[in-house]
Amino acid sequence: MGLTGTRLLALMRRVGRASLPVGRIYEGHVNALLLILTHGTRPQQARAAADALHGELFGVWSSEEAPGLQLEPDDTGEGWTLVGGKTFAFGAHFVTRPLLPADLPHGGGRVLALLPHAAPPERLDTDFWQPLGVRSTGSARADLTGLRVAAADLIAQPDDFSRQPDVGGGELRFLAVQLGGADAVLAAGRDVLRRLSRTDDAQRLRFGAVAARLEAAWQTVLRGQALLERATPDDLPRALAYVALARELTEAACGAVCEAAERAVGAGGLLAPTPAERLLRDLRMSLRQPAPDAACLQLGRFILEAPDLPDEAYSPWGDEGL
Repeated sequence: MGLTGTRLLALMRRVGRASLPVGRIYEGHVNALLLILTHGTRPQQARAAADALHGELFGVWSSEEAPGLQLEPDDTGEGWTLVGGKTFAFGAHFVTRPLLPADLPHGGGRVLALLPHAAPPERLDTDFWQPLGVRSTGSARADLTGLRVAAADLIAQPDDFSRQPDVGGGELRFLAVQLGGADAVLAAGRDVLRRLSRTDDAQRLRFGAVAARLEAAWQTVLRGQALLERATPDDLPRALAYVALARELTEAACGAVCEAAERAVGAGGLLAPTPAERLLRDLRMSLRQPAPDAACLQLGRFILEAPDLPDEAYSPWGDEGL
């Protein structure tokens, strides 16, 4: 993969700053490749690396409606046929190697099915994708029924890919993208104020406060990465709770940036096609994905169930990195 850890997070933030829709698709590409490198066989890893090198775009399409995407043995007995589809198939018009969580028959568990080609355009419901923001991801609802995958296209043992810390690491990557989007919103609001010569003390206070919140959120994202990398099995619940903390702080910081920018630019700055208007829509839409309330519940559960701190401890998170 080249970049890993905090360097990868920094790259994600830079991409998100340049374009939140591109950042969302790129994070899915990286997520798919990391899952294949972690859980795939050597031939699967080599094929994915070669495809990526030749410009194929990967993505993970997880969102679905009940009963979810199913795998059925095909008529040859050597491969599989997909039954069902995916909602919120991000980058559906660009992704050429979708990685699809799907259920094996008879309760055999969930595996990753790598579709070895792009989803056919006629299978994509583009009318479904009418979001508030990030419209340019080219996403859609995808009907995958009848498409086939070979036995070699099934990656990971049942339910391997949904185990931690894979999921927590992915959360930190999309937080970095969101913080990049917040950087862009902050810059757009600042540009409007400079153009209007309205950089008075009131605006300085407003933007200084949100800049501090963005930096605090970023530092928690970086520390969350460090905790995940060092976590033993016994430490993992604490590290994952800290990732949930990073999600809570990131959402709050990005929301504060949106509020500050909206107040700064006023109604005129929120009219399309001004940059601030589009960037604000993109960021607010991105903050709703995926399941922010579940992260806060996870954090609260850890705090309420954590054992009492020893006298020498200063917080539930320990002193790593200090």
